[in-house]
Amino acid sequence: MPVAFQFAPQDWQTCQGQNLPVNQYSALYSLLGTTFGGSNGQNFNLPDLQGRTIVGQGILNLNGSVSQYVAGAKGGAVSATLSTANVPLAPHVHPLTGGGTGTVTINGTTAAATDPGPGSNRVLATGNYLDVDGNAQPVKMYSPAAPAGGGTATSIGTGTVSLTGLTVGPNNGTGATPFSIREPYLTMYYVMATNGIYPTRP
Repeated sequence: MPVAFQFAPQDWQTCQGQNLPVNQYSALYSLLGTTFGGSNGQNFNLPDLQGRTIVGQGILNLNGSVSQYVAGAKGGAVSATLSTANVPLAPHVHPLTGGGTGTVTINGTTAAATDPGPGSNRVLATGNYLDVDGNAQPVKMYSPAAPAGGGTATSIGTGTVSLTGLTVGPNNGTGATPFSIREPYLTMYYVMATNGIYPTRP
């Protein structure tokens, strides 16, 4: 029973897990047994409600999740720390450190082309054709990205650049910090009668 004053009245004791001898509190032992701890036939414990809330005994079915609460069982926590198993797989940002610059080099030459296609140790070169007089003339293959006569610049290929020495760090540099999950509370004394009228079973 909670009380607003800060002591246990005569024939009462605070619920702080005290260990009591059976031979001195046989009537109370017959009610509690070792539900809250102790040794059968020698001693037993009172409930320890220091910093704890009381939950009704029974089975709770909440949205298909079934939890069984047995008298004397302890559970719960005052704080929690999120892990990757608690975090949904949603888009989020991580810092990227290290050598984050990649360079792609495409080689070419202004010399006249000598081969009809790509090959080993071959680079892009200036294409030529022979005019009617037998003179080599350059093939026009390039244009401004936005030509005056119209047209649209279009990608003609992609490539993959391998970057090494990169480190992907957590999005919180201080690491996971426990946070309180305790509900609002008001501290009072819980006491239990150790001597008095024995409760009658229905």
